Amino acid sequence: MIIRVDDTLAIQVHFDILDREDGYDDDIRFALIQSGPREMWLFPSDEISFLLTPDQAEQLASALRSAARESRKTPRSWWQDALAARVVSRNDHADRKRVTNGG
Repeated sequence: MIIRVDDTLAIQVHFDILDREDGYDDDIRFALIQSGPREMWLFPSDEISFLLTPDQAEQLASALRSAARESRKTPRSWWQDALAARVVSRNDHADRKRVTNGG
């Protein structure tokens, strides 16, 4: 499965029997694939991959499902409201500091 994150980054997850090695249980490949202009890349090469065990892959899938549930149930305006409150709080703090310091 390939999931395109944006125009320059894709995530690929797949099982291939050829990734199996004696003595190792990790045979599920997780790859980050970059394309487009190099200056847009997050990583030094066009592909970074590693192998996961079936248990690790299930843990990752569970963590992603959990994060997706949290994201879906959190209103989209929440972060805007929180950011606005943070900016107001910082400005208020700076104003109080100027008054306290005689500014």
